[in-house]
Amino acid sequence: MGPWRLPLLVAALAGCLLPARGCVMCDPNVVGALNSLETDYLPGHLEAKHHKNVMKRVKQAVEAFKDLPIDEDSYMGVVDEATLEKAAWSLLKDLKRIMDSDVKGELFVKELFWTLHLAKDNFASYAAQFQKAAFCPNKCGLMLQPLIWCSTCQKQVHSCRKSSNCGGERAGRSRRGWRERGGARGEIKSLKRSETGDSQQEKAGRDQVEGGWERAQNRERASHSNPLFPERKVKVHQMEDMILDCELNWHKISQGLTDYSFYRVWGNNSETLMSKGKEPTLTKTMVRPKDAGTYRCELGSVQSSPATIIYFHVTVLPKRIVEEIPSPNTETKDEVAPGYFYLGLGK
Repeated sequence: MGPWRLPLLVAALAGCLLPARGCVMCDPNVVGALNSLETDYLPGHLEAKHHKNVMKRVKQAVEAFKDLPIDEDSYMGVVDEATLEKAAWSLLKDLKRIMDSDVKGELFVKELFWTLHLAKDNFASYAAQFQKAAFCPNKCGLMLQPLIWCSTCQKQVHSCRKSSNCGGERAGRSRRGWRERGGARGEIKSLKRSETGDSQQEKAGRDQVEGGWERAQNRERASHSNPLFPERKVKVHQMEDMILDCELNWHKISQGLTDYSFYRVWGNNSETLMSKGKEPTLTKTMVRPKDAGTYRCELGSVQSSPATIIYFHVTVLPKRIVEEIPSPNTETKDEVAPGYFYLGLGK
């Protein structure tokens, strides 16, 4: 993990320490449901003198969804759209259940806040699932992943940067290593972020996060002491088709990817471009011994560095020996063709 990741995380997580909307409040349906609760349900179900205080506490409880411990294995202040939708749908379902029950007075207040307590636990569970399974899922290469900041509800594209050489990587999960918009080049467009001066609270938040992130950096360096993946071994028989597949499981969900380029790599490390386009495979028909050797695939990105690099070592085996088996309908000496019978008559 490089030092260029630190400023993004420090700024983002320090923002989580400031008064802001909770993650589920980023969904307009949740905002609409809370407004409906205040204007449509409270009248007739709770004394008017309690309306303002109850709604204040409700909004504080929902905003507190973002106030989870910052941990690289469970919550880093960001989620994807799918996680936000699951958390919002769960809360909306529970709010509808309460309003459909027509509960009133003190019992209504108790049930409402107990529901919000459980909803926060559900959000923590969804956030942990996202962090473990869907946050920067590429095990290698560069993935550009859209994320939602829980503190500001802004959606931005972030770079999940791992070892550039993917070698034989086919699948896997890794949740560490990310930065914003391609660093100083800023080639990935993001929504405009609010610019505010650093308050004492924000500076304290930066100091707190920086210490934890430095520890995460040290673990990342240790886990990537040998970052390169082995090249893929491909064996194909002479006069058969060779297919080199460069697509990884996260390519379809990454943003900002361009073309797949396939190169033939020669002994002096020079290269010859063989194909370039949107297709992730290179097919060469009827290979011959001269086609054996090293090939390289490179998937480009809108940033200055490629998204994926994979090397293939191709071995061309001798032509398959195909043994011809006589057809069961072929007549041979002393055999009778199907459909006839021998009468056994003498001469």
